[in-house]
Amino acid sequence: MPNPKLPKKFAISIKSKMKKTTIIKNNIIDKTTKAFFNHGWDIKSSVINVKNKV
Repeated sequence: MPNPKLPKKFAISIKSKMKKTTIIKNNIIDKTTKAFFNHGWDIKSSVINVKNKV
């Protein structure tokens, strides 16, 4: 039998993890942009929010 470098289940789990991380990143970006607009373009507070969340 040919020995694949990565089993299919493993590859699928990596793909699903990558999808989850991108969703989390998008959520953080959404929250920071909303906070940015809520602060009335107060750049300092939005930068602090980003630093706290990363």
